Amino acid sequence: IGLTAMSFSSSTVCVGSTVTAQSTPTGGTWSVLSGPGTINASTGIISPTGSTMIDVRYIHPGVSGTSCPDTVMGSITPLANPIAIMTSSSAAMCVNTTRALTGTPAGGTFSVVSGGGTISGTTLTAVSAGTVKVKYAITGSGCSDDTTVDIIVNGLPAVSFSAPANTCPRSTTTLTGAPTGGTFSVVTAGGGTISGTTYTAPATAGTYTLRYDYTDANTCTNFTTQPITVNSKIGLTAMSFSSSTVCVGSTVTAHTTTTG
Repeated sequence: IGLTAMSFSSSTVCVGSTVTAQSTPTGGTWSVLSGPGTINASTGIISPTGSTMIDVRYIHPGVSGTSCPDTVMGSITPLANPIAIMTSSSAAMCVNTTRALTGTPAGGTFSVVSGGGTISGTTLTAVSAGTVKVKYAITGSGCSDDTTVDIIVNGLPAVSFSAPANTCPRSTTTLTGAPTGGTFSVVTAGGGTISGTTYTAPATAGTYTLRYDYTDANTCTNFTTQPITVNSKIGLTAMSFSSSTVCVGSTVTAHTTTTG
């Protein structure tokens, strides 16, 4: 019947994809003689399962009374897919933290498939609590592969603490944080000192900022701040007396006044 030489719909095919073997006239039967793959007997669509050569045969029965059967052979070697592997940690993260992402083979692209996270280059930022699905895609020799990893993002603990709005110079105050077990600190330079939960105000009046940090069981840390005002002393004048001398049995009056 005079079949044309076998050709393929693409000069290359990746394992896991398909390519179509072609010859005319149509109406014959396709088969795989050897190699890793299968072929649709009527359409010639080849589905490679490996990256070694596939030998294909096409047989046409001819047309009764006008042409005889004919056979053509051809072969194609599929390309192996790269295997994408995400090598960075998949351990849980906390909201507002970042992680450097790595994958093999190198040179692929990271993206967020779903969940509260963003990626810039190879840096993942956890934005909200939940599960973030991260994908790593790689292309090599025209073939590609990708893989995904689920990363749990834990929310930050709710943190608060109580302290008086006002205090006096050099006085001490007990601070209370919730949840308990966190750490207090003075943010403002010269704003006093803290030992455990005891705040000692500075000698200088002013408004200072105190901070409470707390880390939960998921190692997620949050903090809150609160101002505290150290009031000025009332300011007394030096003490004086209504008389520089007084006799036993008599009286004298002590005097002082405020300066502010």
